[in-house]
Amino acid sequence: MDDEQEESRLQKIDRNFTLVFCGVLFLVSVLFVLFSSKLDMFSRQRVLGPGIFPLVVFAINAALAVWLAVQVLTGKGSSAKVSEHISFERIKKPFFLYGRIFIAVALLQVIGFVLSLILFVFTDMWFFSEKKLKLPFVIACSVIIPVTVYVVFHFLNIELPSPAWLPF
Repeated sequence: MDDEQEESRLQKIDRNFTLVFCGVLFLVSVLFVLFSSKLDMFSRQRVLGPGIFPLVVFAINAALAVWLAVQVLTGKGSSAKVSEHISFERIKKPFFLYGRIFIAVALLQVIGFVLSLILFVFTDMWFFSEKKLKLPFVIACSVIIPVTVYVVFHFLNIELPSPAWLPF
């Protein structure tokens, strides 16, 4: 009987944690949708502007938060317990990833999109990959991926952050 009460208590904590997480995620997403709506949605040539990408991403994020909350409230979601998935060892990697993303975004205005993404991809692949990759492969990927992204955005006429001292 005691085990059943403990199990019921843990399920309630898991459910409440998930609902609070969904609520916070939804509110943050709506806040960022409002912020991104202030950016230009279209450039002068009537092509997509810099505000469309964050608007779409955070709108999808808000919709997924609502979907997850509905799944939890109706009991249709996964039966996995949050307590089985939340441990310091498991959440350490995502926090370090968010830290690296934050640093890369902070460097955007200083060294530009291409160089900050090169540094991000290099550190992510070289220091934080599950298996050790060869250095030439890491260097090639950390140059090819940002340059490809830059070229694709350039063809879409979407300007990416670049400091004045860089030629691109």
